[in-house]
Amino acid sequence: MLEGLTTMPYANMWDYYAEACTLLDRRLNELVREHAADAGEPAPPGALAAPDPEAQEDGLAAIIAGRAAASAEAGIYLPLPYIAGLFGLTAFETYVVLCAFAVELDRKYETAYGYLLDARQAKGPSVDTVLRLYYGTEGAEAERWEARKAFAADGTLRRFFLRAEKDRGQNALSAPLQLEERIVSFLLGAGGIDARIEPFARFHDPAETLPGLLIGREAQTRLQEYTDAYFLQAGSAGEPKPYILFSVWGQTGAGKLLQVKHFARHFDQRLLIVDLRRMLADAVPFETAVKLALLEAVLQRVLPVFAHFEELLEEGEAVKKKRLHLLDAIRRTRSIVFVLSARQWKPAEAVLPVFVEIELPVPAALERAMLWEHFARGRSVGDKVDWGVMASKFRFTPGQIAHALDSAEQLAAWNRMERRLHMEELHQACYVQTQHKLDTKAKRLTPRHTWDRLILPAEQKDELRHACNQMKYRHVVYGKWGFDQRLSYGTGLSMLFSGPPGTGKTMAAEVIAKELYLEIYRIDLSQVISKYIGETEKNLQEIFREAAHSHAILFFDEADALFSKRSEVKDANDKYANMEVAYLLQKMEEYEGISIMATNLQQNIDEAFIRRISYVIKFPFPDADDRERLWRSMIPQDAPQRGLDYRLIAERIELAGGNIKNIAVSAAFMAAEEGGAIGMRHIAQAAKYELKKTGRIVMKEFWDEAFD
Repeated sequence: MLEGLTTMPYANMWDYYAEACTLLDRRLNELVREHAADAGEPAPPGALAAPDPEAQEDGLAAIIAGRAAASAEAGIYLPLPYIAGLFGLTAFETYVVLCAFAVELDRKYETAYGYLLDARQAKGPSVDTVLRLYYGTEGAEAERWEARKAFAADGTLRRFFLRAEKDRGQNALSAPLQLEERIVSFLLGAGGIDARIEPFARFHDPAETLPGLLIGREAQTRLQEYTDAYFLQAGSAGEPKPYILFSVWGQTGAGKLLQVKHFARHFDQRLLIVDLRRMLADAVPFETAVKLALLEAVLQRVLPVFAHFEELLEEGEAVKKKRLHLLDAIRRTRSIVFVLSARQWKPAEAVLPVFVEIELPVPAALERAMLWEHFARGRSVGDKVDWGVMASKFRFTPGQIAHALDSAEQLAAWNRMERRLHMEELHQACYVQTQHKLDTKAKRLTPRHTWDRLILPAEQKDELRHACNQMKYRHVVYGKWGFDQRLSYGTGLSMLFSGPPGTGKTMAAEVIAKELYLEIYRIDLSQVISKYIGETEKNLQEIFREAAHSHAILFFDEADALFSKRSEVKDANDKYANMEVAYLLQKMEEYEGISIMATNLQQNIDEAFIRRISYVIKFPFPDADDRERLWRSMIPQDAPQRGLDYRLIAERIELAGGNIKNIAVSAAFMAAEEGGAIGMRHIAQAAKYELKKTGRIVMKEFWDEAFD
């Protein structure tokens, strides 16, 4: 009588559930009666509806299977058959899911399961209950033993469908089986995303508008071609395809996620983007969050993408445990999975059948200049802005460049009440993005001096300007003219300033920093040099690594304390001292920024060391003309003056610029104390103090009436 219905599709999922539960009711009713008979008591009245006596069990099972197949052909969505096919569930595993899901459809199943478990109400059937329901109570013992493997900890049911293990005091057979909340909501037809992972996960649709790939097109092409070839080959072998783990790494803003989105658009695949940084900070336990995320990916048939994988690359056993757990979960997922990291990662600790590493390096100088120009289109740009100069100074990724331009517009609006881009705001915006720890080993200087304040002979000033131009136009020489193809390293700028104290070495370094809009850090040698073997090299490595992040000028003041003349090896101390110098030479040549060394005694620097420096600039002791200019530049025009003879002061006081500064400031305070103007008498008294401080003898006849 029911045979004609075997090919009729279900009207909806509720129609399917009703018929599937009819079959479950028949078997459960029989099991309840048997349990009552064994206990010598009547079956509980009204626990289940009486089964249709005309409906044969085998025939009804065939009807359900046939109608489910017809529904699939007709495009009628039935969650349970769909999810069974999605996870490759066996007929028994599908039946387990139905038995556990029944309590969500009708509370009568709680009563029936509770009676069988000798509990008032049960939240689900036990393992023993579903085994007896499916295989019966007579015979089939071997099948029941075999079917118990479906409940293994690493099986599909336990990993995705069922909640935590049994409570204390319950054995494996009697523990109730409860479905995961997401499985229940999915079977009830709920779409969207699991609310528990929503704080750290989101979907991406391939139809969404994407910006084009300005760089990295070759990586995208290889990614697509490799995936096409891999699955074509795996499909021809007739075997299940293992997953592919793609590790895409590069600095912040390198375009890692954009590459994955273009990949998804090519293959018309949705993505589930999981932010590991937020996941680790969320209240959901990490292991549970991983399970829920991968479950959502399978349910929604999307590709999982784990961003900020570098968070799991930190040191420590706790982090390593989480990393291995995620990798193990990925290994069990037969899908393409992406992990995005700011750092390179080699999975030596985990067995990964198919692992592909894709690096997105920082763009070359010419590409960076192109990116600056591209992202600046449609913005108001000042006349002096040179994108090539910006590209040569900051090794930024596309995302960093775009963010810097946005930030520069905001800074310009604040500083100038306009959104026009200028070099000053652009550099400020770039430095906002550079995160480093140079402050632990160095002191940041605030450049205030300009070329007109720097009193040096014309030859030295020309050398300094030429050095600045080498940084300004490196994008032309190394980029457009191709000199970077001839040099494997040494594209940075190293300088040595030598001369007596106070001759302007620090001021010159600040002038360069201000001219190039670069940060400058004076290295604290006391925190660099160490008596312990290897510590000095470690400190230098940290300094240059952090400087690479900040694009800053490294200024080693009193450098002869560190870069002293390499000695002939006579003992172990000499040997290790020479190793420190050699290591320093290596790091300086590798550094692409500016490193400046200042020394009072150039003769202490080894000639082999000097040959590897880009510029050696000698700061001479100032002559009378230079000293006069120093005096005039040191005393501000707003300061009250009375009878100052700058020429006479310059001729009589033979001191360098640093000493002149001290005298001028001291004389100003003397005049302020008296409530008058700065005069020759104040200069003379301050000069005496300064000369005594340096240990020089001041003869009485040195001062004539002009200083009285």
